[in-house]
Amino acid sequence: MSNITLENYPDLRDLTRSVSDDVLARVSSYIETVGAHFRPSTYFGSYVTSSTKGSGNQDNPAKASAAYTQFMKEFKEIANTPPMSLDPLLPTAIEINYALPVVNRLTYAHSILTPAGEKRLTVTSPFRFVLTFPEYPFQELRRLAVARTPNDKLREFVLHYAVLNTVVMQNKRLLKLFEDLRFPIRSEKFEEFGVLPVTTITAPSGSVRPSDQLLSQVCRLSGTTEVEELADVEGWEKFPDPLAARFREEAA
Repeated sequence: MSNITLENYPDLRDLTRSVSDDVLARVSSYIETVGAHFRPSTYFGSYVTSSTKGSGNQDNPAKASAAYTQFMKEFKEIANTPPMSLDPLLPTAIEINYALPVVNRLTYAHSILTPAGEKRLTVTSPFRFVLTFPEYPFQELRRLAVARTPNDKLREFVLHYAVLNTVVMQNKRLLKLFEDLRFPIRSEKFEEFGVLPVTTITAPSGSVRPSDQLLSQVCRLSGTTEVEELADVEGWEKFPDPLAARFREEAA
Protein backbone atom coordinates (compact mmCIF):
# COMPACT_ATOMS: atom_id res chain seq x y z
CA MET A 1 0.00 0.00 0.00
CA SER A 2 1.99 2.98 -1.31
CA ASN A 3 -0.71 5.59 -1.94
CA ILE A 4 -0.77 7.12 1.55
CA THR A 5 -0.69 10.90 1.34
CA LEU A 6 -1.11 13.76 3.79
CA GLU A 7 -4.57 14.32 2.30
CA ASN A 8 -5.92 10.79 2.80
CA TYR A 9 -3.99 10.11 6.02
CA PRO A 10 -6.80 11.31 8.36
CA ASP A 11 -9.42 9.09 6.69
CA LEU A 12 -7.12 6.07 6.67
CA ARG A 13 -6.22 6.71 10.31
CA ASP A 14 -9.89 6.90 11.32
CA LEU A 15 -10.66 3.69 9.41
CA THR A 16 -7.68 1.96 11.03
CA ARG A 17 -8.71 3.00 14.54
CA SER A 18 -12.28 1.86 14.03
CA VAL A 19 -11.31 -1.59 12.74
CA SER A 20 -8.56 -1.92 15.35
CA ASP A 21 -11.04 -1.20 18.14
CA ASP A 22 -13.34 -3.89 16.78
CA VAL A 23 -10.52 -6.42 16.51
CA LEU A 24 -9.29 -5.62 20.01
CA ALA A 25 -12.78 -6.15 21.43
CA ARG A 26 -13.10 -9.49 19.62
CA VAL A 27 -9.75 -10.78 20.86
CA SER A 28 -10.55 -9.68 24.42
CA SER A 29 -13.85 -11.55 24.22
CA TYR A 30 -12.12 -14.71 22.99
CA ILE A 31 -9.66 -14.56 25.87
CA GLU A 32 -12.44 -14.10 28.39
CA THR A 33 -14.30 -17.09 26.95
CA VAL A 34 -11.34 -19.46 27.36
CA GLY A 35 -9.92 -17.73 30.43
CA ALA A 36 -9.30 -20.94 32.40
CA HIS A 37 -6.61 -21.97 29.92
CA PHE A 38 -4.39 -19.07 30.99
CA ARG A 39 -4.06 -20.11 34.65
CA PRO A 40 -0.38 -20.80 35.46
CA SER A 41 -1.37 -23.62 37.80
CA THR A 42 -2.79 -25.66 34.89
CA TYR A 43 0.82 -26.20 33.82
CA PHE A 44 2.93 -25.62 36.93
CA GLY A 45 0.56 -26.96 39.60
CA SER A 46 1.62 -26.16 43.17
CA TYR A 47 4.91 -24.68 41.97
CA VAL A 48 2.98 -21.47 41.38
CA THR A 49 0.99 -19.76 44.09
CA SER A 50 -1.44 -16.88 43.96
CA SER A 51 -3.93 -15.33 46.35
CA THR A 52 -6.12 -14.22 43.45
CA LYS A 53 -9.58 -15.73 43.15
CA GLY A 54 -9.78 -18.01 40.13
CA SER A 55 -6.05 -18.63 39.97
CA GLY A 56 -6.59 -22.37 40.16
CA ASN A 57 -4.17 -23.14 42.97
CA GLN A 58 -5.69 -26.62 43.34
CA ASP A 59 -4.58 -27.75 39.89
CA ASN A 60 -2.19 -30.70 40.04
CA PRO A 61 -0.92 -31.58 36.54
CA ALA A 62 1.13 -34.78 36.39
CA LYS A 63 4.17 -33.14 34.75
CA ALA A 64 4.27 -30.05 36.96
CA SER A 65 7.63 -30.90 38.53
CA ALA A 66 9.33 -31.43 35.17
CA ALA A 67 7.66 -28.32 33.78
CA TYR A 68 8.91 -26.14 36.62
CA THR A 69 12.42 -27.58 36.42
CA GLN A 70 12.54 -26.72 32.72
CA PHE A 71 11.14 -23.26 33.40
CA MET A 72 13.85 -22.56 35.97
CA LYS A 73 16.46 -23.30 33.32
CA GLU A 74 14.76 -21.04 30.81
CA PHE A 75 14.36 -18.22 33.32
CA LYS A 76 18.04 -18.49 34.23
CA GLU A 77 18.95 -17.93 30.58
CA ILE A 78 16.56 -14.98 30.30
CA ALA A 79 17.88 -13.37 33.49
CA ASN A 80 21.55 -13.86 32.59
CA THR A 81 21.31 -12.65 28.99
CA PRO A 82 21.96 -8.94 28.33
CA PRO A 83 20.41 -6.51 28.71
CA MET A 84 18.57 -8.09 31.67
CA SER A 85 21.31 -9.12 34.14
CA LEU A 86 18.81 -10.16 36.82
CA ASP A 87 18.92 -12.60 39.71
CA PRO A 88 18.43 -15.93 37.88
CA LEU A 89 17.55 -18.14 40.84
CA LEU A 90 13.96 -19.08 41.57
CA PRO A 91 12.54 -20.51 44.82
CA THR A 92 10.80 -23.86 45.06
CA ALA A 93 7.52 -22.07 44.27
CA ILE A 94 6.83 -18.66 42.76
CA GLU A 95 4.14 -16.11 43.58
CA ILE A 96 2.27 -14.98 40.46
CA ASN A 97 -0.22 -12.11 40.50
CA TYR A 98 -2.74 -13.92 38.38
CA ALA A 99 -5.61 -12.23 36.59
CA LEU A 100 -7.23 -12.82 33.23
CA PRO A 101 -4.69 -11.63 30.62
CA VAL A 102 -5.36 -8.47 28.67
CA VAL A 103 -4.34 -7.38 25.18
CA ASN A 104 -2.76 -4.08 24.24
CA ARG A 105 -1.62 -2.77 20.89
CA LEU A 106 2.05 -3.33 20.19
CA THR A 107 4.19 -0.18 20.08
CA TYR A 108 7.78 0.19 18.96
CA ALA A 109 10.41 2.86 18.44
CA HIS A 110 11.27 4.22 14.99
CA SER A 111 13.71 6.99 14.09
CA ILE A 112 13.31 9.38 11.19
CA LEU A 113 15.51 12.13 9.79
CA THR A 114 14.08 15.64 9.80
CA PRO A 115 15.60 19.01 8.83
CA ALA A 116 16.21 19.52 12.55
CA GLY A 117 18.00 16.17 12.90
CA GLU A 118 17.01 12.66 13.97
CA LYS A 119 13.64 12.28 15.68
CA ARG A 120 12.62 9.19 17.64
CA LEU A 121 8.98 8.20 17.27
CA THR A 122 6.70 5.79 19.09
CA VAL A 123 4.73 3.82 16.51
CA THR A 124 1.54 1.91 17.27
CA SER A 125 0.89 -1.29 15.34
CA PRO A 126 -2.93 -1.46 15.34
CA PHE A 127 -3.32 -5.14 14.47
CA ARG A 128 -0.56 -6.70 16.57
CA PHE A 129 -1.24 -7.14 20.26
CA VAL A 130 0.79 -8.05 23.32
CA LEU A 131 -0.81 -10.46 25.79
CA THR A 132 0.04 -9.61 29.41
CA PHE A 133 -1.22 -9.94 32.94
CA PRO A 134 -3.10 -6.68 33.78
CA GLU A 135 -0.57 -5.43 36.34
CA TYR A 136 2.33 -5.79 33.90
CA PRO A 137 1.69 -3.59 30.84
CA PHE A 138 4.10 -3.78 27.92
CA GLN A 139 4.92 -0.07 27.99
CA GLU A 140 5.96 -0.33 31.64
CA LEU A 141 8.17 -3.32 30.85
CA ARG A 142 9.89 -1.19 28.22
CA ARG A 143 10.30 1.72 30.65
CA LEU A 144 11.79 -0.52 33.32
CA ALA A 145 14.15 -2.17 30.83
CA VAL A 146 15.45 1.24 29.76
CA ALA A 147 15.68 2.69 33.27
CA ARG A 148 17.29 -0.44 34.74
CA THR A 149 15.88 0.47 38.17
CA PRO A 150 14.47 -0.76 40.40
CA ASN A 151 15.96 -4.11 39.45
CA ASP A 152 13.51 -6.13 41.57
CA LYS A 153 10.55 -4.58 39.77
CA LEU A 154 11.98 -5.42 36.36
CA ARG A 155 12.61 -8.98 37.53
CA GLU A 156 8.98 -9.25 38.66
CA PHE A 157 7.81 -8.12 35.21
CA VAL A 158 10.16 -10.50 33.42
CA LEU A 159 9.01 -13.43 35.58
CA HIS A 160 5.34 -12.78 34.82
CA TYR A 161 5.97 -12.42 31.07
CA ALA A 162 7.97 -15.64 31.04
CA VAL A 163 5.34 -17.58 33.01
CA LEU A 164 2.46 -16.43 30.81
CA ASN A 165 4.39 -17.22 27.63
CA THR A 166 5.24 -20.72 28.85
CA VAL A 167 1.67 -21.50 29.89
CA VAL A 168 0.25 -20.29 26.58
CA MET A 169 2.82 -21.81 24.24
CA GLN A 170 2.56 -25.22 25.90
CA ASN A 171 -1.21 -25.31 25.41
CA LYS A 172 -1.47 -26.70 21.87
CA ARG A 173 -5.28 -26.80 21.92
CA LEU A 174 -5.40 -23.11 22.80
CA LEU A 175 -2.92 -22.24 20.05
CA LYS A 176 -4.92 -24.23 17.51
CA LEU A 177 -8.15 -22.53 18.56
CA PHE A 178 -6.74 -19.04 17.98
CA GLU A 179 -5.14 -20.22 14.73
CA ASP A 180 -8.58 -21.35 13.55
CA LEU A 181 -10.04 -18.02 14.61
CA ARG A 182 -7.34 -16.42 12.42
CA PHE A 183 -5.79 -14.62 15.36
CA PRO A 184 -2.57 -16.63 15.77
CA ILE A 185 -0.70 -16.49 19.06
CA ARG A 186 3.06 -16.25 18.73
CA SER A 187 6.09 -16.13 20.98
CA GLU A 188 8.30 -13.23 19.89
CA LYS A 189 11.60 -11.79 21.04
CA PHE A 190 12.56 -8.14 20.86
CA GLU A 191 16.15 -6.94 20.92
CA GLU A 192 15.47 -4.51 23.75
CA PHE A 193 14.45 -7.41 26.05
CA GLY A 194 17.14 -9.92 25.15
CA VAL A 195 15.78 -13.48 24.99
CA LEU A 196 12.63 -12.77 27.01
CA PRO A 197 9.69 -14.32 25.11
CA VAL A 198 6.75 -11.95 24.63
CA THR A 199 3.32 -13.39 23.80
CA THR A 200 1.67 -11.67 20.84
CA ILE A 201 -1.61 -12.03 18.97
CA THR A 202 -1.93 -10.96 15.33
CA ALA A 203 -5.04 -10.04 13.36
CA PRO A 204 -5.91 -11.82 10.08
CA SER A 205 -4.45 -8.92 8.11
CA GLY A 206 -2.15 -6.11 9.07
CA SER A 207 -1.00 -2.56 8.61
CA VAL A 208 1.76 -0.58 6.99
CA ARG A 209 3.91 2.26 8.26
CA PRO A 210 3.71 5.44 6.18
CA SER A 211 6.92 6.80 4.69
CA ASP A 212 9.32 8.66 6.97
CA GLN A 213 8.68 11.81 4.97
CA LEU A 214 4.95 11.59 5.63
CA LEU A 215 5.50 10.76 9.30
CA SER A 216 7.66 13.85 9.60
CA GLN A 217 4.85 15.97 8.17
CA VAL A 218 2.29 14.38 10.48
CA CYS A 219 4.46 15.00 13.54
CA ARG A 220 5.06 18.60 12.54
CA LEU A 221 1.33 19.22 12.19
CA SER A 222 0.26 17.31 15.30
CA GLY A 223 3.11 18.42 17.55
CA THR A 224 3.62 14.88 18.85
CA THR A 225 6.09 12.04 18.38
CA GLU A 226 3.42 9.34 18.55
CA VAL A 227 2.25 7.96 15.20
CA GLU A 228 0.34 4.95 13.91
CA GLU A 229 0.62 2.37 11.22
CA LEU A 230 -2.38 2.37 8.88
CA ALA A 231 -4.56 -0.52 7.79
CA ASP A 232 -3.31 -2.36 4.72
CA VAL A 233 -6.53 -1.84 2.78
CA GLU A 234 -5.63 -4.23 -0.04
CA GLY A 235 -4.55 -6.87 2.44
CA TRP A 236 -7.77 -6.65 4.43
CA GLU A 237 -9.83 -6.92 1.24
CA LYS A 238 -7.96 -10.02 0.08
CA PHE A 239 -6.83 -11.91 3.19
CA PRO A 240 -7.13 -15.67 2.70
CA ASP A 241 -9.61 -17.97 4.40
CA PRO A 242 -7.78 -21.21 5.40
CA LEU A 243 -11.02 -23.21 5.69
CA ALA A 244 -12.15 -22.15 2.22
CA ALA A 245 -8.70 -23.00 0.85
CA ARG A 246 -8.89 -26.47 2.44
CA PHE A 247 -12.31 -26.99 0.86
CA ARG A 248 -11.01 -25.99 -2.57
CA GLU A 249 -8.11 -28.45 -2.21
CA GLU A 250 -10.44 -31.30 -1.26
CA ALA A 251 -12.94 -30.42 -3.96
CA ALA A 252 -10.23 -30.42 -6.60
